[in-house]
Amino acid sequence: MLANIAIGLLCAVVDNIPVMYALLTMGPDISVEQWLLVILTAGVAGSFLSVGSSAGVEFMGLTRGIYTFSSRLKWTLVILLGYFASVVFHIWVNMW
Repeated sequence: MLANIAIGLLCAVVDNIPVMYALLTMGPDISVEQWLLVILTAGVAGSFLSVGSSAGVEFMGLTRGIYTFSSRLKWTLVILLGYFASVVFHIWVNMW
C-alpha cells in the first residue's frame, strides 16, 4: 500500500503515463483494491504541481504569465490534503 501511495507522489513530478507504463510492464500481482489505489493516487497527485500533468504544462504555455508555476504552488497544500483524504477514504471504504 505504501508503494502505491509513493507511486502517486512520483506522479506529481513525472507525468502519469510513463510512471503507469513502468508499473504495468512490471506486472505486479496485486488486488483490485490496490490497483484502484494506484489509479487514484496517480490521478490526484498529478495535480500537486503543474509539471506533473501534461495539461498543466500546456496550460502554462498557453496563458503565458497568467498561470505560472508560482501561482500554482499556492494550491499545493490544499491538493495535498485532498490527496491524503482520498487515500484514507479509499482505505476506509475497502475495509468493509
